[in-house]
Amino acid sequence: MKQIDLYIIVGFLGSGKTTLLKHILTHFRDQKIGLIINDFGDQNIDSKLVAHFRQEITEVTNGSLFCSCKSDLFVDKIIEYSKKTLDAIFVEGSGLANPNTIIKILDLIQQKTNGVIHFKGTIGMVDVSTLHKVIHTNMVKNQIIYSDIILLNKTDKVSSSEICDQIALIREYNTSAKIIPTSFSNIPIKEINNLSFMKKERSGYHAMDLTTQEVTLYLSTETIEEMKVLFAELSSYISRAKGFIHEQGKTYFVELDGAHIHMVPYAFDAQPVIVFLSVSKVDLKELLQTKYRAIWNREPLLNIKK
Repeated sequence: MKQIDLYIIVGFLGSGKTTLLKHILTHFRDQKIGLIINDFGDQNIDSKLVAHFRQEITEVTNGSLFCSCKSDLFVDKIIEYSKKTLDAIFVEGSGLANPNTIIKILDLIQQKTNGVIHFKGTIGMVDVSTLHKVIHTNMVKNQIIYSDIILLNKTDKVSSSEICDQIALIREYNTSAKIIPTSFSNIPIKEINNLSFMKKERSGYHAMDLTTQEVTLYLSTETIEEMKVLFAELSSYISRAKGFIHEQGKTYFVELDGAHIHMVPYAFDAQPVIVFLSVSKVDLKELLQTKYRAIWNREPLLNIKK
């Protein structure tokens, strides 16, 4: 039976995983690809951003693929994909995924698929402009430790000396992975094709050290300009915000990356909703309610997850 290549993409919030996946799918457009898109919350925004590639997509929400609550579902889906005529499977982990169990999960996949699944390796995404702020967390350390290739992304935002400093920081946790500086997650596709899983002993961190808060804001008549005001008010406390907004009969994908707001037209149907993620100690629900009331003078429609 033909082997199916398996790739896993990990990286902290806003590092560029979905942009990388879109680049990859553009190159693999003529191949049959299975996708597993993982999101920490109940709204899987990323899966909608690659849906137009018309590949098979499985959404895994409300948890990480690598935790006990979702790993069984992850393995079951890989088993299901192994029985199909696919060329490759790409897995995009949640930005809050801690892949410290990845080796055990891969061993289980090998056992249950009789070698049909060929694990090519883990692609780690790192935002060069924010790595120094998040590297203290076990989650990010493990994302680096368990990567076989590391994309040092958003190099257009920093100086060459800062890039060297961040490479040195990565090398404290992973001495052997190839590190490739990139902008907009754009790398030669040969780097993906040549990826090879490094069979070596890896010692990760098991303790969870981040308290993550998620609030989903369901939109109705809010305008783009009003949402920009809300984003500006929240930018100091939010690790990531992304979603869709409707205005004048059009749909836009919007995201908050640090203090930068990005917005592009979206040509498909999508519920108007914004997902906010925070790892700060500020009560995200209370903060969002306060800022929302000040702008719209009414109560927001929220879904809270901590």
